[in-house]
Amino acid sequence: MERITRYHLLRSLGVRNFLWSLFIVCDPMNISSVGGNKYFLTFIDDFSRKTWIYLLKSKDEVFHCFKIFKAFVERESDRLIKMVRSDGVGEYKSNEFKRHCEELGLQHNITCPYTPQHNGVAERKNRTIMDMARSMLKAKGMPNYFWVETVTYAVYLINRSPTRSVPNTTPIEAWSESITYAHVPKVYLGQLLMLMSPM
Repeated sequence: MERITRYHLLRSLGVRNFLWSLFIVCDPMNISSVGGNKYFLTFIDDFSRKTWIYLLKSKDEVFHCFKIFKAFVERESDRLIKMVRSDGVGEYKSNEFKRHCEELGLQHNITCPYTPQHNGVAERKNRTIMDMARSMLKAKGMPNYFWVETVTYAVYLINRSPTRSVPNTTPIEAWSESITYAHVPKVYLGQLLMLMSPM
């Protein structure tokens, strides 16, 4: 008997008419990036586990990035964000952010500060992103100020890799609800097959 996951249950019930977003700011980096960024903000769709990141120079940019993210995601998916979850640190508890959520009817779940187990999905995602970024930097011997490039690429890979929380698909396929394939022109297909065949 196949294990029924949260993903299968929600999909069978047709619960995909709204978005539930998790977000968190990563701790400051020791070295600023080439563009002067010290933080990144992670947004995660709880249903598909698709991840977006926004680069920040300071934590006071969180509210502005949230408004940009909300507009982008709602337009792309034709669904409304109805609930957001964040940890209880200062950048999410500003009066401006609270007023914005109230005006739009967003439910904002705030977990206790400094309790990562309450916002586990976002905390684990940030840890995975940072582990991948560190590995890429170390493997290629790149300077640490290229952390933005490796973090961005890590998110790109995570969105296109299978995960246990979304079985038999990738986060980007679950988000768009379609399978994506890259078209390879026939001219290059022969070259690719030669590279793949054992010698």
